[in-house]
Amino acid sequence: LTLPNRERIRLLPHCALICEVADLLYASPATVSRCGMVWVDPKNLGFKPYFERWIRNRLDEDADVVTHSKDSRVTETKHLNDFFHKYIPSS
Repeated sequence: LTLPNRERIRLLPHCALICEVADLLYASPATVSRCGMVWVDPKNLGFKPYFERWIRNRLDEDADVVTHSKDSRVTETKHLNDFFHKYIPSS
């Protein structure tokens, strides 16, 4: 691992490092190719990943609420997915 000040940190063979970054502003092409990074520009994603995350977050939030049964959360998720696919055009 090379830091911005060019100092190197050697990892032992049994170590692994996973990083998630918001952008590749300071990454060189060499860094990207060595790390096997895949960059997907958010403008090319469309609405679906945002919707799916919203659904997952709703389920996680509702899991803490005792008044909602698992069946009602699953039913709500199914209805929201049906509406999404019906009213949001795929691109």
